[in-house]
Amino acid sequence: MRVFIRYELQEPTKLSILLFFSVLVSAAHKVFLLKQVGQVLSTYPLFPLPELFVDMARLNTPFYVLASLMASFIVGISARTERDLGVALSIYALPYSRRAILTAKFFSNFLLLVMYSLAIHILVFILHFSGTLEGALEALTAGIPSLIPFYAVVMCYIVSISSFITISSPNTYVAILASFLALYFPVLANIGWLVPTIGTDLNALKTPAFLSVIFFIAYILMGERRDVR
Repeated sequence: MRVFIRYELQEPTKLSILLFFSVLVSAAHKVFLLKQVGQVLSTYPLFPLPELFVDMARLNTPFYVLASLMASFIVGISARTERDLGVALSIYALPYSRRAILTAKFFSNFLLLVMYSLAIHILVFILHFSGTLEGALEALTAGIPSLIPFYAVVMCYIVSISSFITISSPNTYVAILASFLALYFPVLANIGWLVPTIGTDLNALKTPAFLSVIFFIAYILMGERRDVR
């Protein structure tokens, strides 16, 4: 199973999608930081950089939209394209249960997105505050304990919904479109409690965490019952 997970993590198409979205996600973070320039300058050197470090993701709705679109592509390719191309029978013929394969796909997509999001977040923040590198590193040290669980819950929420919709869809194109629309609709309809990036503290993540469990279970149950062809 380790070999299978390693293959999913290194799948070239997924890495190409991450490379493309790295530009867009970096731009979203950079724009958010630039919007805070006035507030930072007016309170410097007392402005709490650790809070800003976490808010780059927590209050950055454009990042959530881009992450939703990115996850829709990655999950769609991982869980649906193989069925469209007719190679799913070979994959599910491996000496693992269908539940184990579905879980491995979910875990690999989740892990890939968490590592990618953390790396881009940290890189953009350090480069933006490179003039005060010591303060940026202190903010990173202070903020990372809050940022890791945040990204873990947000990406689990996004991947679980995308996985369930993808495994229920008739083809990859429908899967990608339906996944993104489902994740984007709360932003469009201004339903704040369904958008993990809109909140003042980690308590705002309780609902997404609960929904993640529900959609993950639904994804496994649906995947076990659907024909892999």
